[in-house]
Amino acid sequence: VGLLIVYLIQVIIVPVMQYNGFATSAVIGAGWAIVRDTVNIGFVIILMIIAFGTIIFGTEGIGSRFQWQKTVPRLLVMAIVINFSRSICGLMIDFGQVVMITFVNAIKDVAGGNFIELFGLSAIMDLNADQIAEAVNEQGAAGLTMFWLLAAALTSLIMMLIVLMTLIGFMCILVYRIVILWVLVVLSPIAFFFGGAQSVIGESQKPYAEWWKNFTSAVVIGPVMAFFLWLSLSVA
Repeated sequence: VGLLIVYLIQVIIVPVMQYNGFATSAVIGAGWAIVRDTVNIGFVIILMIIAFGTIIFGTEGIGSRFQWQKTVPRLLVMAIVINFSRSICGLMIDFGQVVMITFVNAIKDVAGGNFIELFGLSAIMDLNADQIAEAVNEQGAAGLTMFWLLAAALTSLIMMLIVLMTLIGFMCILVYRIVILWVLVVLSPIAFFFGGAQSVIGESQKPYAEWWKNFTSAVVIGPVMAFFLWLSLSVA
């Protein structure tokens, strides 16, 4: 279990934390291009709705939501932003990755060893059968029996399993962060489309705000986890 903890840190967690192919992946590029082209067609449809809404309802009452003076400028800005949404997402992710990788590079060579010291794993794994047998023979009358040695060993195993499960959860969060950022970058044109068409569609601001909330959370969680991992290992 102790070796598995070390391998999990060195072979999986550290490389996952160093991953930085969010905006350069070919799969993301292909998916984002399809979504962008589809959304650009949606802008044409929205402009047609504004034109017909103005003709039918005028500019008063219900027709006020179709006033081109209010809707078209925002649509044009968002239409430009959509075509650069992948680059915008990439810049924000890169900013977070610079901070994250700074802490990862500081611990990548000593993470496994520091975790061993932090949780006392070296002492747990440093067992000598001859010394244990001698201690039982000499101190058995004082209460040191094989039962208590077994109980201590099982307790140590439980502690190490808890550490292992915690690190697996840590790894799952990092992998989930990568996947969710992939998805959010691909869907970024749709989010900006809803942001630009809010006055025409109505409650379109909600998915736009939700996208920003999820995106910023996914970007920030990586540097925060890397910082606290670095802090704990530095103290150790």
